[in-house]
Amino acid sequence: MTTRDHIIQPRRLLLGALAACGIMLWATDALAAGGGGGHGGDSAAAEEESTTGPFYYKMDPLFAPVVQKRKIRGYAELTVTLEVGTKEAERLVHARLLVLRDEFMRDLQFQADMRSDNERAVDLVRIKKRFKVLANRLLGAGTVSEVLIQSALDRGN
Repeated sequence: MTTRDHIIQPRRLLLGALAACGIMLWATDALAAGGGGGHGGDSAAAEEESTTGPFYYKMDPLFAPVVQKRKIRGYAELTVTLEVGTKEAERLVHARLLVLRDEFMRDLQFQADMRSDNERAVDLVRIKKRFKVLANRLLGAGTVSEVLIQSALDRGN
């Protein structure tokens, strides 16, 4: 194994494990939120449930460069879901989606440049925290209660 293989293999395992945890958490949250299917019931109760949160807005995948020693070594693909508390906040996320995606992509590029000498070029905990701050700055304080990373895949060379 080369030195490069020693760096990439653990990162791939970490990203795969984090992706599996994110999928399990997402499925658990969907079931807890009443996503178990079924029809019928009181329409007034269904209307009331639909206005109380949390609500989840799944974004299209984001691609982050993985930079090591000032060279792009590949890309990480992130699937991000934003947790909001109200239907109104979900509509706001949808209305400002292009601006959010642009800010997230700029931040990913900035983080890649700042962490280019670090072996852990994609720090998911840091990304979640920064995305939450950015989203609440753009949408209003407290609009996004959590940023969930549903999957993180290494699309390296």
